[in-house]
Amino acid sequence: MEKKSGGLGERRIMKIEGQAVEIPAPATEIFHFLEKMDHVGLLMPEQITDWKGNELSAEFNIKNLGSSGLCYGLNEYPLKINMLASERSKIKFELNACIKELAPDVSRIYFELLADVNPFIASMVTKPLQHLTDTMAKNIKHTFTPGASQ
Repeated sequence: MEKKSGGLGERRIMKIEGQAVEIPAPATEIFHFLEKMDHVGLLMPEQITDWKGNELSAEFNIKNLGSSGLCYGLNEYPLKINMLASERSKIKFELNACIKELAPDVSRIYFELLADVNPFIASMVTKPLQHLTDTMAKNIKHTFTPGASQ
């Protein structure tokens, strides 16, 4: 974790990297799928509810945390989709979909989350955030490979 000081005491940038999965699709197809917030909503775990997305952003509720939101940041076609926490979010974070094309019709993807949290909060949110990134990977694999086991 990278240390950062601020008005609320010591904070750290926590990095959570989800499991990587291989998908039978070119990187461009995966990138275009993730460019729509409604599609991103399909990948979320059950703790994310009331998803309302449009072309550029989404609002949703997180069980036991309240309302939050995402908007697109600086995407790197076709390798990275960058999503940023909206002003509504209690935790400031960045969610990245990192895509690597392995062959013309096979790509690898993983989700990476960077969160600005104090050490006390970090201990409580690490497991749920790991679950988020792993679930998103599992769900995108299932989306592109309907017969894939969950």
